[in-house]
Amino acid sequence: ALMDANETTKKRDPRVFWRGEVAAHPVKRKGYPCKSERGNHARLAALALTADDPSHFDVKCNVGCEARDATKWPCPGLAYDATMRKIYADNSSIRDPKFYTEPDYANYKYVLNLPGKTDGSYSRNLNHLWYVGAAVLLWDTPSVEWYYPALKHGATHAAVNRTTARAVVEALDASPDKYARLLAGARQRPRAHGGGVRQRLRTRAVDRLPQP
Repeated sequence: ALMDANETTKKRDPRVFWRGEVAAHPVKRKGYPCKSERGNHARLAALALTADDPSHFDVKCNVGCEARDATKWPCPGLAYDATMRKIYADNSSIRDPKFYTEPDYANYKYVLNLPGKTDGSYSRNLNHLWYVGAAVLLWDTPSVEWYYPALKHGATHAAVNRTTARAVVEALDASPDKYARLLAGARQRPRAHGGGVRQRLRTRAVDRLPQP
């Protein structure tokens, strides 16, 4: 699929790409499970980037898009800002029903990894992102996966959050060397920390993908 993308993609979309789900948790007898809400909050915050700045961000939900009612169920430390409240009330601007495959991800200059999952675990999603030949942006979160110690901001990925994402992207756009370093780090990371013939083959496919 990635080699097919190499044949069809002429120029990458300069925006940050993500597709996935926002799904409020079922309310329990004791109320809303706020301890499980951090991932949903991060996803809604990332969707707000698109609502604020669609020229830089193409971050949308294409599965479920039902966020927590923060007025009815407030969670400590997980308040919504003005844009998040706006898209909770009307999410039409950040919904996209289309199904995306790896060649679609390969059309973008940046791909975003958020807490939670698009398909499979955190690590599976990240491995998928590192193979599409784009710079990987990793949402800054307290959640830690077993492989995180092997990652380095500015080498394997760039860390972003609600307030820093645009500045990080603009800095990478302004510095081809820094952007190229992220691409090189994405290619090397699977070789250093992954395993198996399939990963090596997919990494070779990335080497043949179009440059931004």
